[in-house]
Amino acid sequence: MKISYHRRRKIKTRRIAIRDLILQGIEDPIDLAKELKVTVPTIKRDLEAMKTMREEDFIFATRQSL
Repeated sequence: MKISYHRRRKIKTRRIAIRDLILQGIEDPIDLAKELKVTVPTIKRDLEAMKTMREEDFIFATRQSL
C-alpha cells in the first residue's frame, strides 16, 4: 500500500520530535505519547523504526533557491 506524501511527512516529523524528547530526557513511551498526543502503540512502533534509521533520515532536505 502506498503512503501519501503528507502522511510520510507527518511520520517523519513525529519521529524527529520523539528523538528530540529523548535527548531532553523523556524516555518513557507513556510520557512521549502524552507529549505528542498520540497512542502508546504508535510511539512503540516509531521507536522500533528509529533503530534502523540513519542520521540523514532525521533531516528534511531543503531546496536550493535562486
